[in-house]
Amino acid sequence: MLDHTTPLVLAHLRKRKGLLFLEVSQRTSHSMAALSRWESGHVSPRLDELLALLDVYGSNLVEFADLRTVLGVPAAPSPIAPKAAAGE
Repeated sequence: MLDHTTPLVLAHLRKRKGLLFLEVSQRTSHSMAALSRWESGHVSPRLDELLALLDVYGSNLVEFADLRTVLGVPAAPSPIAPKAAAGE
């Protein structure tokens, strides 16, 4: 499952290319309704759908992940918990 920043990143990438839902729909064969649901966060695109969008947007999974980080997704916590200081 994708997190809450996925819609923000998808909208950012689409707008950066100056594309309307209609243009993306024509290039990917996905409906404008599906594109709207993905950007509003009501539904997450499947991996194949995400890859098709990234291709149209001139992007890739690495940039997608980087943008998710920039838009506020915290890094995964370390599997090694820090030791508590004495007296805590």
